[in-house]
Parts: sequence; C-alpha cells; structure tokens
Amino acid sequence: MNQLIPLIVIAGIGTDGKPHAAQFDAGHAKLAAKAARLMGFQIAHAESDAALAAAKALPRGKIYGSGRALAPIINQQLYDQFLALLPFERSSPKEPEPVQTKDGLPPDPWDQIAVGSVVLYGGKYIEDGWWEAIVESISKADDIVTMRWRGAPKERAFKCRRHELGIIGREALKSLPRV
Repeated sequence: MNQLIPLIVIAGIGTDGKPHAAQFDAGHAKLAAKAARLMGFQIAHAESDAALAAAKALPRGKIYGSGRALAPIINQQLYDQFLALLPFERSSPKEPEPVQTKDGLPPDPWDQIAVGSVVLYGGKYIEDGWWEAIVESISKADDIVTMRWRGAPKERAFKCRRHELGIIGREALKSLPRV
C-alpha cells in the first residue's frame, strides 16, 4: 500500500510585497514553523491527495542557521490557490515577555553599556550632532565613562557621565561601516 507522506507549506507576503511559498518535509515541521513565525508567514500541513499534489508544485524551501527560511516568489494566482486549498494557520511572531527588574521597572538601557560598546556622544559638540564613540572604561561608581571617537581612535580619550550617552540599537549597530 502506498502511504502518503505529508508536506509542510509556508506561505506569505514577503517584505518585497510579493507572494512567497515553499514546501518542506514533515520531518522539518518544527523548523518550518519557527521560520514561518520569524518571517510572519502562514503554515499548513498538506495531507490530502489534492493538497499534496498542489504542495509538490512548490519549490523546496531551505532553512538557514538564523532560523529564517528561503521561500521563493510564486505567482499570485498560485498563491491564492494555496490559500483556498490548504488549511493555513497564522504563525504570529512570539510576543516577547516584558522584562522587569526587582523593583518592577524595565531595565535601564544605560546598564547595558560596557567596555567595548559603541555609543553616541555629542557633548560640547551637540549642535553638530551625535558621534559614535567606543567605551574604554567605566568608573567604579558606574557614572564616569572614558571613551574614544570611533572614527578617530588615535585622538585623546575623553570622559563623560553615563547619562550623557546615546544608546545605539542592535539593528543600527549592524549597519555601521567597519572602521
């Protein structure tokens, strides 16, 4: 007897505004579900004959180490057909749990500043904007920070108070050019 092997299908509208979809083996269901959640896509289990036939028409997906998946662009008509044919589940991104300290308040972002952190500082040059600096040391009282300009590391180090610094988000740090 020929037993059907179910396939997993992820589908959604990508950041490019185009429909994307891919098939995965059922053995990769957890990874495909995680990838769909990260990408804001929907997931379905193709188990019936008609659903399996349709799913096999899709390109095979790839899952990367980042948890995201490659789901190629497909034409809108095929995408609409899949939405009607398969029982898709909305894979909503996991809501991060609010992080709180012992006093019930969110953590202070300035507490994340450590030696080697890239921060923004304007100081007496604030009318010219904020500039990137690299933290070299932090006083024992955690208030005075010594740093150097990121773009001019040979210039003399300078000091300021921690609350005078600007925090740079993770995504912005990734986009900074290497110095």
